[in-house]
Amino acid sequence: MSFWINAIFLACTKLSAALVITCSIQRRRCRSCAAAAFVCYTLFSVLCNRFVLQNTSLGLWLLTELLSILFMSLFIGTIVTCGLWGNLYLSNWTLTFYQFVFSVALLTENGDPTSSINIFASLPVYLLFYTLFAVLISKRLTTDGILNINGKQFLITFLTTSPVNLFNHIMFVRNNFDVSNSMLIFSTVFAYGCCLFALYLQRILTLQASLSNELSVVEQLWQQSHLQYEISSSNLEHINRTVHDMMHKLSRLYNMNDEQERREYLDSLSYSFVLYDAFLQTGNKALDTILTEKNLYCKNQHISFKCVADGSRLDFMDTADIYTIFNSAIDNAITYVLRLDDFEKRIVSVRVSSTGNLLSVSVENYCESDNAPVIYGYGLKSILYVVNKYDGSLDVSAADHLFTVHIIIPYVK
Repeated sequence: MSFWINAIFLACTKLSAALVITCSIQRRRCRSCAAAAFVCYTLFSVLCNRFVLQNTSLGLWLLTELLSILFMSLFIGTIVTCGLWGNLYLSNWTLTFYQFVFSVALLTENGDPTSSINIFASLPVYLLFYTLFAVLISKRLTTDGILNINGKQFLITFLTTSPVNLFNHIMFVRNNFDVSNSMLIFSTVFAYGCCLFALYLQRILTLQASLSNELSVVEQLWQQSHLQYEISSSNLEHINRTVHDMMHKLSRLYNMNDEQERREYLDSLSYSFVLYDAFLQTGNKALDTILTEKNLYCKNQHISFKCVADGSRLDFMDTADIYTIFNSAIDNAITYVLRLDDFEKRIVSVRVSSTGNLLSVSVENYCESDNAPVIYGYGLKSILYVVNKYDGSLDVSAADHLFTVHIIIPYVK
């Protein structure tokens, strides 16, 4: 009876380690699949403890290790969404972490390690290390609850842990699986501790390299925003020249006798009036350029573009930063409303105001549901990059068929 209690306990602690490792990753909601995978892994673990645990065959041990990773990745795949390589990567992490805690727990046991009394005596050790890992390390393995792992990253972790597992197995075989040998257990704890540290260091370096690449892309986008602003500014100057030419055309219109020529002039004047109607003045040249450009585009796409903006409070911001914020936020709103077939629902609203020493920027658009998609990709990263630069805050929400991007930035005089 004590064997079955011990085997089930060990299986449960392994699966609990998986829950700890994945506690900061976005969850699936298939509880029945998770329960089935939980039962399958428990049965597999019990069978391994019954027939394989103290078997000296290296080939059988290798097969068991591979199957353990596969079964664990199957269970992890039912509770989180991180793809095949992510599941294998997390299963490798889980089994290594479990072996470390299990080795530490062996140091607290006295006598027969299969005794149920020793199981309950080692339970606080599992609780302590699982809690510490969940609080201190788990969140550092992901980026905002998302784990992106490729085959190369999994292979590196697998090649890191495999020699440690092989060394541990050989040491136990040579000592006839004597868990009362303190030096053997200490060496196992040290080996798996170093292995965990290596895995953690690899993950941190990978995340830092990824963040560095993203920052480089954001900076390139920032530079492109500055170039796009220059282009838009030249377009605005073209509008001003067109409006100026319109005045001359009006004066010439009075002296025209040819009807065809008169109609051509009237058509060109109509286009000039459209340009003039799209021109927005907010008190900030950069903002005027952006809003006028977006207003012209919205008119051509049958989008109602509403704007109430006091741009005079934006003078403390760099021109490229202003362009990055408004261009990304407005483009996101336009992209969404263009999907709507009903032209009356194609509404984009921009508000810029200030209260005290706080600058408020809101970009809103109609959305069909409260679960409308938010800004994604480097558009959001570009906005965050600029907002963080000015110690501001960004809030994205969808409620009452209204999708809102709200930015608060401390005003600097």
